[in-house]
Amino acid sequence: MSEGVLGGRADVREVVRKGVCMPYMRLVVGGAYQGKLAFARGLVGDSDRCLDVADGERDSFEAAFCRGIVCNLHAYIRRFCEGEADKAREEVREFVRCILQRNPGAVVVCDLLGCGIVPMRAEDRLWRELTGEACQVLAGASEEVYRVICGIPQRLKGKEL
Repeated sequence: MSEGVLGGRADVREVVRKGVCMPYMRLVVGGAYQGKLAFARGLVGDSDRCLDVADGERDSFEAAFCRGIVCNLHAYIRRFCEGEADKAREEVREFVRCILQRNPGAVVVCDLLGCGIVPMRAEDRLWRELTGEACQVLAGASEEVYRVICGIPQRLKGKEL
């Protein structure tokens, strides 16, 4: 494992797919069912990449390392939270590191879990915490970060829409 997974910026190299240079990562966050995936597809544009979605609800971890859009990051992270907390934390850090290194041009989409009532179950609290940490790392490494509410994107970091 490389050092500084949660503290440093990833070595972002240029990714060229379908003749379009995608030299940077973008993060899209928001509540459930707010239009995040539709917005992410718009960021990718008219290419096969907008159809090339790794979904944390159903796809393999490996899919997150090679597809244009990584959707439901929180669902990927949930899979790690059924075991021991320290092991889950290390596995999530490694997973995020691999996304940053192997898929630096991805648009990553994640539900915001940190608002609302604090969960009673330890596994649910761990899930919420690890998802927040992963989003912090990805936001730090991303050139653009957006929050989508009611289908309306709000730029938090990066260039204008």
